[in-house]
Amino acid sequence: MKKGLKSVWRLFRHSALPPLNINTKKLRVNLICVSALAVSLFSMHTFAQTNLALNKPVTASSTESATHSARNAVDGSMSTRWSSSYSDGHWIMVDLQARSNITEIRLNWEAAFGRSYRVELSDDNLTWRQVFSTSTGDGGLDVITIGQSARYARLALVSRATQWGFSLWEFAVMGSPLASTTLPAGIKATDIGAVGIPGSTTFTQSKYTLKGAGADIQGTSDAFHFVYGDLVGDGEVTARIESVTETDTWTKVGVMLRAGVAPGAVNTLMLVRPREGSDFQYRVAANGGTTSQWQDQPARIESRDPPSPYLARYLKPSIWLKSVRVGNKVTSYSSDDGL
Repeated sequence: MKKGLKSVWRLFRHSALPPLNINTKKLRVNLICVSALAVSLFSMHTFAQTNLALNKPVTASSTESATHSARNAVDGSMSTRWSSSYSDGHWIMVDLQARSNITEIRLNWEAAFGRSYRVELSDDNLTWRQVFSTSTGDGGLDVITIGQSARYARLALVSRATQWGFSLWEFAVMGSPLASTTLPAGIKATDIGAVGIPGSTTFTQSKYTLKGAGADIQGTSDAFHFVYGDLVGDGEVTARIESVTETDTWTKVGVMLRAGVAPGAVNTLMLVRPREGSDFQYRVAANGGTTSQWQDQPARIESRDPPSPYLARYLKPSIWLKSVRVGNKVTSYSSDDGL
């Protein structure tokens, strides 16, 4: 945010939902919804390469003493170290707890480094494959390019360079978790209405990637891909829309409060369309019509039919959407920075 500018949540007029037409105890609250053959991305954080081994379960063939245990090699500290017993032929292995994309392995050696060693990966801790070996190790920091996926990483230490054992300040496994179709506890994904092409959802840490189809979220019946959890009582949901691929002029992505998964269910939707910007729409009666409240803002593009090379700028990054429910009233907002 630029100096001197205030963070602003732009208010969209609220929708008062008749209590008799909405389950006031439990609502379906979506993290994101997609319609009209869109591909979209939801993120509460920007995901980057990280040390996947940090504080993960680790075992070793031996330790010099209790103060030099294997967990010291994955604690992120350069003041603690793992050290083996004083002999050749040892190993240290870390369980990443999920199959992951491994870009590189970083070995930060103490003075007692390995002269000859191998780096091995496994998906099941039974069958191992060698991805690197050397017989000319020289200590210091070794950065080894990997470019493979696995759950387990093992350093097989063949021979020492000193009279001492093998000693590492840090055994870092850099990369990112593989996207998973397993969603967090309490979160579900489903197609609502006649979508034609089944949608899908993958999840990586706090980021959801969705593919969805369907004619629209509008009128008396909806057709879209829905990722949701349950909201009991009052509450709010906030999402950052990181990107949207427009495959139809009615492509929509947004935050929805919904009374159920029936195509005509009562709902409110705070959405973004790539060409049109933000919209707040709602249906106050089951199988009733849908009302929209457009509001111009910086995300809105004035030209409805711009040249295709400029599509990438229709929806700028970090558009935040929020819906707040108090009783039977829902108020929605949009923001450039979510602050």
